[in-house]
Amino acid sequence: MGKLNVLIFICLCLSLLYFLIDSTTKRPSPTEIYLNNQVLQLPDLYFLYWDYTDSEITFEVHVKNAAWLLFGIKGPKYSNVIIGSVYDDGTGHYSERSLYNNNTLATNPTINWFLLDAFRSKKYTILKFKRNIKLQCEQTPSTI
Repeated sequence: MGKLNVLIFICLCLSLLYFLIDSTTKRPSPTEIYLNNQVLQLPDLYFLYWDYTDSEITFEVHVKNAAWLLFGIKGPKYSNVIIGSVYDDGTGHYSERSLYNNNTLATNPTINWFLLDAFRSKKYTILKFKRNIKLQCEQTPSTI
């Protein structure tokens, strides 16, 4: 009976420890209400929020202590990515690229991503952007 009590005590301690760690990792607040969210890098380094309609999808990423950030959508032949930053003067910058399966990074000739907002808040760099659900590119048009 003594070993069982010790095991129960250890389980309770581990559960309490998990609760305390999880409750201290607070998500940064997004700029609007999103139906979807995901922590992409634990414990609190990269948060993704998104919502969509029939025609477009809006993303908001919060990356802790980032000078530059990268976000993309992987396709069968290439990934369509956005590289963004917020400069010291508060202005946002982004660039759209195609990352091919052979690790070649090229400037995307068509604009698919549209930057809506870029700023820093506390320890996070935040970019908000949207794109059409149907992609327009030199390759075969595809749907996300």
